Amino acid sequence: MLNEEGRVDVGQVTLTTRRYLSGRNGERQVAMLRVSAFRRRAGSILKSVACVNLCLKDI
Repeated sequence: MLNEEGRVDVGQVTLTTRRYLSGRNGERQVAMLRVSAFRRRAGSILKSVACVNLCLKDI
């Protein structure tokens, strides 16, 4: 979504996003949101495990 000057065209991005959300891709968007939420949760679990491992290493 870059214009000639290499800058992001906000209007174009917004339009595309709206079309993506409103079209039949709505279900796909929901699925993507679920996946990203799961990834975030999994990521935080992994981070806490890594943190525990680091703490145990110090003992």
